[in-house]
Amino acid sequence: MENEVDKSHVTQFRRIGMEEAYNEDLKNKMAQGLAKIEHTYSKAYDDGKVDAVIHLQKFPALDAYEIKKFDLTVQQAGQDNKVSQTFYIGASKKIYDEDGNAAYRQNKYTLKEGYNLLSERPVFKQFVSKDGAPYEDWIKLNLQNKLANGNHETIFLKKPDFHLEQTLKEYSIKDLTNPQYTVSLMESLYRGNLQLTTFTPKDGQAEKLYVSPNLETGSINVYGADRKQIPTEKLIERNLIAKDFGEKLLQVEKLVQEQKQTQKQEQKQEQKQNITKEHKHRQKIS
Repeated sequence: MENEVDKSHVTQFRRIGMEEAYNEDLKNKMAQGLAKIEHTYSKAYDDGKVDAVIHLQKFPALDAYEIKKFDLTVQQAGQDNKVSQTFYIGASKKIYDEDGNAAYRQNKYTLKEGYNLLSERPVFKQFVSKDGAPYEDWIKLNLQNKLANGNHETIFLKKPDFHLEQTLKEYSIKDLTNPQYTVSLMESLYRGNLQLTTFTPKDGQAEKLYVSPNLETGSINVYGADRKQIPTEKLIERNLIAKDFGEKLLQVEKLVQEQKQTQKQEQKQEQKQNITKEHKHRQKIS
């Protein structure tokens, strides 16, 4: 029985990408039979670090524990500010594929997915609705909008017309003719990673650059070795992007900026109206 419990714990930590967090310190805490445990874990990446607090709850009348949620705090390299989010582990739900075969799926995140979301990169996830219907979508955190529960707003981007593989082919990325490489690159980008790739522009030297999807503009963000984004104008100039696609992208980017500016103005106007209403309400009371 003890071996089965240990296997269950290992599996849970593996599923959230924190297998190393299941260590002797945690096992000693579990041996004490505490009803709830908060276990800390940290990991460093090339561009920052993440600190985790894993919340576990003991099963009644059993020695086994279940991971209920984990809190992540991310600090990017060279920055003082930190951002945090709580990620919950949903209950397993039965789903059915197109052939009617049953399977179980959880709404959950991994450590790296959480890190990438808190780094303002999109992640492609598979979910299960309250009714048990499976669906998938790109998501992103709005770090400018914190909810009442302390978490940042999760934005479901709903971009069914965004085709990652097709979009990647608009860039001078080496080895996209290799199916195995393409699948590996896409899987990494689906997880939200800032992926290092080799660009081979026409009449130019090979160059190592980072890439990440941009769902707002239906494009790929390209970053230099310093992880600073390269403007679309420079991508066109350096033949790192197909010219026609790049010129269309410039128009889309302009439109997106105009929409954001309009939204800001509308929000300011709404705030002014709310302040005016509140002022009038106080005058009536007094």
